[in-house]
Amino acid sequence: MAEFVLDGSLALAWYFKDEADPYADAVAAHFPAARAAVPLIWPLEVANAVLMGERRQRSTEAQAARWLTYLGLLPIAVDNALLKQGIQRIAL
Repeated sequence: MAEFVLDGSLALAWYFKDEADPYADAVAAHFPAARAAVPLIWPLEVANAVLMGERRQRSTEAQAARWLTYLGLLPIAVDNALLKQGIQRIAL
């Protein structure tokens, strides 16, 4: 199974129609055959962006709930090591 690191902005391009682009669609097409790794903070970043989208009337609560449920079904693994690597690189 192929693995890659999934950026929050890329995942959000799947949700917000005005942010959609061909690259994001191509990455999404790799699921469920591929598995994504995300840093520990990724779920918070995505949830915050979805909440801000609701507040700015870019989506509804029902749309957000459906999409977050869908996102939770994808093979996305939160990888604490990615966060540690990032902190170590910043500290250098």
